[in-house]
Amino acid sequence: MELAEADRDAKKDDAIHARWAALEQNERDAIAAKVKAENPGLRRWKSMMEPLCLAELDRLVASGEAIPKA
Repeated sequence: MELAEADRDAKKDDAIHARWAALEQNERDAIAAKVKAENPGLRRWKSMMEPLCLAELDRLVASGEAIPKA
């Protein structure tokens, strides 16, 4: 059961990474700007930028919201 869950999580991660890669640069920039605005202390934790951007993209996709353009 844990293997199936891990496999499902890995497939979801792969899908969201592929979706991120398929975005236009201005769309990635708009998501990054939103994440930075919501997390003002992020400059010290640059390694958190990608996971937070991917989480925001996942949230946008799940909610059916339009992906913003910068």
